[in-house]
Amino acid sequence: MTRQAHWPQQLDPDGYTALPVPLLICLLLLSRGYWLVLMALASRAQSADLLALFYPEPQQLYLTLLLALPATVCWLSSAYRHRAGHPVYHWLWRRGWWLALTSAGSELALQLWTLHQQRWEMDAPQLAMLLIGFWCLLYLLSTPQLRVRFSVLHPEPPQIAHDTSSDK
Repeated sequence: MTRQAHWPQQLDPDGYTALPVPLLICLLLLSRGYWLVLMALASRAQSADLLALFYPEPQQLYLTLLLALPATVCWLSSAYRHRAGHPVYHWLWRRGWWLALTSAGSELALQLWTLHQQRWEMDAPQLAMLLIGFWCLLYLLSTPQLRVRFSVLHPEPPQIAHDTSSDK
């Protein structure tokens, strides 16, 4: 089958090109630190315990949030990529591939640096984080036509014509 046969499946209900599901998964995995903070804030009484369970040292949480910021901004701007009148979101979305790539690369570098500090001894959660970082970076670099998805195609806002001749 040709690529044209699958074209209607690539559109969302509004008729715009839909984002690939692996891209959304990649962005959500890269921004997992923010999701954990949101869950901790939602469980008011156990928020400190929940954060301490995943990040025993506060510096780890802060560094994770800093490295996840580009992917989180990219994910947030994806909701406004087709709407007119949102130039900041359009500007961010056009740079979304680079934002996601920065976040994935820094995530993988952090995991490798942590493993180097531990003399390459790892447990299951560290292995999972390493594989997530590697998969996200590999997906962003090797998927053809992914950069095309980071273009802004939005309707132009309606122009109101002012007729001065009828005001007399």
